[in-house]
Amino acid sequence: MSVILLPTLAGGEVTDADRVFWGHFVEGLPDGSQLIDAGSNRQDSPGEGVLLSAALEHAEAPVVLVVPAGAPWRRADLVSGLGARIDRAHMVVACRPESPRSLGARLLHGLVRAVARVVLAIDIGPVPGWPGWCRWLERQAGWWLFGVRGTDPFSPCRMFRREIGRLAALQSRGAMVHGELSAKANFLGALIDEEPPSWSLPPRDSSADLLWWPDFRLVWGDPRFAGPLSTSPDAVKDRVP
Repeated sequence: MSVILLPTLAGGEVTDADRVFWGHFVEGLPDGSQLIDAGSNRQDSPGEGVLLSAALEHAEAPVVLVVPAGAPWRRADLVSGLGARIDRAHMVVACRPESPRSLGARLLHGLVRAVARVVLAIDIGPVPGWPGWCRWLERQAGWWLFGVRGTDPFSPCRMFRREIGRLAALQSRGAMVHGELSAKANFLGALIDEEPPSWSLPPRDSSADLLWWPDFRLVWGDPRFAGPLSTSPDAVKDRVP
């Protein structure tokens, strides 16, 4: 497995503690596994999308884990949960924690759910909590504009087959890259699963990313791919510990 340690707007810089934790984790993986510190070029390329694209070029293992820098994500149980699901999917998204739903959040989601059922005959189902306005808007963009289902399609933490990263031909320069990965994997016909949050810290809205909307318009208006998806989950026999 290739572990890409990614500095994000929400997670901050890659610290020595991050490198030590994930370095020890990779040492316990089978031969051929690698740790890629995407933050090594942070000063030259501040955007998450640029950093992730560069890191994927160095990923050699068949399975890639993208994990944000920061203490909340240094969790071996999270990785084991993703690994248990990747055998049955092309991509597994790690959902971020959400706050308990307030009355206003329940009413808002109920209204959106009712409109979806009446107008589109689609039941979007319940959601576990309130993610904050920024992530709520991201979720709506993922659901209605990119056609991606799931609780948190724009999460910065995910495990996927390396082929997905290659075929996606990432265009986003900033944090929109995570939604782009989900949207393009979905368009390619990939099977996408999700892992519920394994901790209960309240969510925080991501800091404003000035690249988000320009990236969104670029991917929405001119999506690019490097080719069709050639493997199914059953065709890949590599097991993730």
